[in-house]
Amino acid sequence: MKTSRTLHSDGEIERARRACLENPEAKKIKENVLKDADYWVTKSEEDLRQLLPGPEVYRAFDVSTRGCPVHGKDVYKFGTYPWILDREKPFVIKCPVGGEEYPDNDFFAYYKTGMKDKSLLTGKYVDDGHCWIAPDGEKYWLVGYACHWGWRNIWIEAVKHLAQAYILTGERKYAEK
Repeated sequence: MKTSRTLHSDGEIERARRACLENPEAKKIKENVLKDADYWVTKSEEDLRQLLPGPEVYRAFDVSTRGCPVHGKDVYKFGTYPWILDREKPFVIKCPVGGEEYPDNDFFAYYKTGMKDKSLLTGKYVDDGHCWIAPDGEKYWLVGYACHWGWRNIWIEAVKHLAQAYILTGERKYAEK
């Protein structure tokens, strides 16, 4: 069992905390870290666990080489990985061109049923965690993209900010989350 710190000494932690009191830039960084960490502290352990689905849900670094189901490659005018993610809407991606959200079924509700309640798989762009297949056979990895980039851009940041919040405040609520 771990019985003591291994990454930061007491002196390093004290210097960081003091900097947040004395340096306006450090104070602003701390405020931003705490704002994000406080968001995650309000979530239950079960809510957090369900944001990290098991291997039955595929991951994908891209939705499709064809881009958006509606706007095609116009989506790439907004970057290589242009889809918008919202931590309030896990497993959903938003097109930066027209604002459409995909998939249009509630995948999170479906996932919470153990991916068993097929009645939740309704809509035009339905993804059951294994992609949506367009009428022409093209696969669109809607949920897979949300999982991959949600992990990278939202959940890893959450863990980082919770750890930083604990270091900067010493409050166990951050460490426990």
